[in-house]
Amino acid sequence: MVTPRIEEGIEVTRVKAEDRALKVLIQEIQEGKLALPPFQRDFVWDTSKVKDLIDSLVKQYPIGVIILWKPSTKNIGKVIYPIPLSDNYANSLKESNEVFYILDGQQRLTSLMLVLEGYRIIREGRLIQIEPISYDLNKGEFVIGSGRGIDLHKVFKAFFRYDVDAMNDLRSEVPKGMWDHIRNLFMKISEYRIPVYIMETDIGEKDSIPKIAKNLSEAFIRINKAGIRVGNFELIASLAATSLDPRISSKLREIYNEVKDYNIGWSPILRLFCREVNVKQTDIVRIPLRALEGLRRKMEKRSAKEVLNGLDKLRLAFLLFLRYLESSLGKYSLELLPSQIAIIPIIYYLRLKLESTKITDVKDLSKDDLIL
Repeated sequence: MVTPRIEEGIEVTRVKAEDRALKVLIQEIQEGKLALPPFQRDFVWDTSKVKDLIDSLVKQYPIGVIILWKPSTKNIGKVIYPIPLSDNYANSLKESNEVFYILDGQQRLTSLMLVLEGYRIIREGRLIQIEPISYDLNKGEFVIGSGRGIDLHKVFKAFFRYDVDAMNDLRSEVPKGMWDHIRNLFMKISEYRIPVYIMETDIGEKDSIPKIAKNLSEAFIRINKAGIRVGNFELIASLAATSLDPRISSKLREIYNEVKDYNIGWSPILRLFCREVNVKQTDIVRIPLRALEGLRRKMEKRSAKEVLNGLDKLRLAFLLFLRYLESSLGKYSLELLPSQIAIIPIIYYLRLKLESTKITDVKDLSKDDLIL
């Protein structure tokens, strides 16, 4: 256990390090013990990265660490509500007596759940999907596509869930003499031990949202000081928003809910939010240890009303941008863009344009407003 130095005015924060087998982490996800915090970025890995992850597990290559946050009270979920990795586990999450928030490791854990669930999961009503992955017995390697070997989902389902039907199907497909090989492959995956860092914060039942966010952000900074690099832009920006006024984080989520069907993730929303409070994005990316406090100080110089007014205009700018795309291209998804950062200058231009108009809602938009 690493116990950071206690500084004046700061709650005690503990950072524990341990190894956990992947089968334990998967079980904890299904039991509702592991969940995502709000503002966590979307799943962005493609099938090739998932395949490489599985291959690394079998070959016992290092795949990084998992970082979890354990608040001292389950009531934290009333203000920083947990999101299940799959909607299938939403009920388990509600019934769980102990919830750990995944701060780092979402891409890897989601990848494993995708294979277990048949290459598709629903999260907050949205489909996340990859292509099937098979194990080619002749070449001894994992390949993308079905019908090219042993379906990896069937292997996961048979062994992780002890599914009798899947086990029987698997036995009928695996040639004689190769069963032990397949079982050993799975054992290397399920027994793979990954370093897990658990940040524990002491938060009372009646602590305010700013205090909760301050505790988490302090743990976030300290784990960086301990040599475990955590530079998640979305987490830093969202913590700063949450620490000031709950209406700000609610407004950001409102924007996200309106644009998520176009496959717009948190990154452009939070980067534009930083512009609203005059914080350079490079400061957050390059100086993660100072970023949170700097962002919070900048926000404190502006009233909540002023920030919320700016976010209302930012929301309209997003809707104006999407309406422009629809008028030009029909229903359009941004999923194929190599990076959503490319849309930020356009949306910010529209945001500035709204300063000189009397538009207060998307229904007030005219065709002229769609001309860039």
